Amino acid sequence: MGQNTNRKTTDRHNGKQLNLWVPDAFFDLLQARASRNHTSAGTEARILMEAGLPQIEKLDDIREAMIDLMRYFELHLEPLAFIAAMDASFGAESWRYQLLTATQGDVQKMKEIDQKLRDRAKRRIQRKLRELDVVNGDAEGDDDDGDQN
Repeated sequence: MGQNTNRKTTDRHNGKQLNLWVPDAFFDLLQARASRNHTSAGTEARILMEAGLPQIEKLDDIREAMIDLMRYFELHLEPLAFIAAMDASFGAESWRYQLLTATQGDVQKMKEIDQKLRDRAKRRIQRKLRELDVVNGDAEGDDDDGDQN
């Protein structure tokens, strides 16, 4: 078949030659394009392959960015979350000690205040998780009464 001068083609012997099997449906597509564009099925296959290369490169770039993001998470965010949890644990123990001192050893009053603080922290976490659910489209009714003691 003759070459269409309007189509971008490369030199016939530029590069390496491939012999390969393609599915019948793909070959039918190549023949239809070749007939429509007055080119060969091989030329159409090359044009389609060349058109797909930039897309593959973009996918590779995305994959590399995701790998870098996971590396960043593992190297930086996980240790920071661990340190924050340890600091929170230390802070909670410090508050308990201060609470014991402030209540002058009244264990019942200390337990009540400690439970209020736990409930407050629980509500804050639940509210934040609900905000994340709302962003993801899984909103439920908000029955939180805020951060009241």
